[in-house]
Amino acid sequence: MLNNDNEIYHLVDNFKMALYNNVQSTVTNVVNPELKSTSTVKVKADIIFVGTLQWCKEEVMEYSKNMKLGIQEKDIQWVLTVPAIWDEKAKGLMKQWAQQANLWSPSIPDQLIIALEPECASIAMMLEIKDTQNELQTGDCYMVMDLGAGTADMVCHAITGPLEVREMIASFGGPWGSSYIDQDIIKIFDEFFGEDNMQTFQKEHRSEYLELLFNIEKGKCCFFRNKKQLEQVRFKSHKHFVIS
Repeated sequence: MLNNDNEIYHLVDNFKMALYNNVQSTVTNVVNPELKSTSTVKVKADIIFVGTLQWCKEEVMEYSKNMKLGIQEKDIQWVLTVPAIWDEKAKGLMKQWAQQANLWSPSIPDQLIIALEPECASIAMMLEIKDTQNELQTGDCYMVMDLGAGTADMVCHAITGPLEVREMIASFGGPWGSSYIDQDIIKIFDEFFGEDNMQTFQKEHRSEYLELLFNIEKGKCCFFRNKKQLEQVRFKSHKHFVIS
């Protein structure tokens, strides 16, 4: 996000989960009106979401133009996926922001679909194994676990026909995604180098801080690369971490 006053870019990462804070239980939730960038600058949530959806639309239309597909905006049906733990209020905000981004028009029926992520994963799984020896048969039951960065979402379905399912229990999940591993690693850095020092490093050396986050993500991806032995993960440190 660009701050027009001083032309400084701010990074707001994992903003989809930051929008939705679980404050008391998995039932009672609050939608945050503001998000915080990696440099601790607060930004209105609608600016981030509307801007992101506008960018997605521009990319789709540019691709259509370059490929000479001849697709008209009115002919596109948009599908926005959300975690299973989101309630109707959060889904309604996504729908509202999508309209602000000119993704859909109320005058066009079903131009926008808000879909649960684990249910989309279930459809993708059935399409992938269709017409293979692993294809599920009528009466088979299965569970899909969609383990993402922000949430872990599950769905249980029973096959009732070709690409048709019956929901055995409602989609469910929680804020158990892999990004929480990143946060715990950052807490270790806070304890080792001091929280104040880490915040100063984050504000004054943004590029290096982002590189640190990237290296943490990279380390997670290779942690179980060797199935027989856990990988030793190394993080490239910055000179400002050197303790005299």
